[in-house]
Amino acid sequence: MESSQHGKMAATEEQNGHVEPLTPPTEKKLEVKDKYWLILQLIWLNLLILPYLLLEIYMKIFPPPGKSLKGQVVLVTGAGRGLGRGLALGLAKEGCKVAVADVNKDNALDTAAEIVNRGGVAKAYFTNVAKVEEIRELREAVTTDLGPVDILLNNAGLVHGDPLEVDVEEAIKGVIAVNLLSHFWMVREFLPTMRERNSGHIVAVASVAGLVGVANLSAYVASKFGVRGFMEAV
Repeated sequence: MESSQHGKMAATEEQNGHVEPLTPPTEKKLEVKDKYWLILQLIWLNLLILPYLLLEIYMKIFPPPGKSLKGQVVLVTGAGRGLGRGLALGLAKEGCKVAVADVNKDNALDTAAEIVNRGGVAKAYFTNVAKVEEIRELREAVTTDLGPVDILLNNAGLVHGDPLEVDVEEAIKGVIAVNLLSHFWMVREFLPTMRERNSGHIVAVASVAGLVGVANLSAYVASKFGVRGFMEAV
């Protein structure tokens, strides 16, 4: 009986020229349900992101006013040339009184003179940041000439590279002393006054070499990794 009925149903479907696939009726319902669920997830994701997008647009249209640096005393080490010189000139343009510190006296004088010629306030200091006693003298001189330091910008650095097995011991010590240890001595000297005044900023210039190792620059890379760790700890 069942076989004959099945045969009649099959014949009827063939006569109509259309054969329905033998799929469970719930399969289509599951597919539709999954599609709706995916759409709902996408809508929810967009709703979560929307406030951040609106905030970003608002900040672009109405940016917050920048903090004024006018009258701030900033000390830039290694300011005689290169990046340090550029930072000193830029900060002077913002109205800062700049203490230009460099191991090369002529370079320091040149940067300070350029700032003054542009209508800014600056004074040059001949300082070896690897020597603790000179850092102490630097703080005293800057405080007397320009006032207590508001912004300390540790930029002085040396680049030296040789294969480790042939690298000269004194060269390695020099790189570590200037690039890393000087940050300890500078911060230790200037931080107490900032705490007393409850005001101040300390900036350390590092390098991409503080993120990845570079062949034949082991001392330099180690010093920059050290600066990052030191600043995070401070």
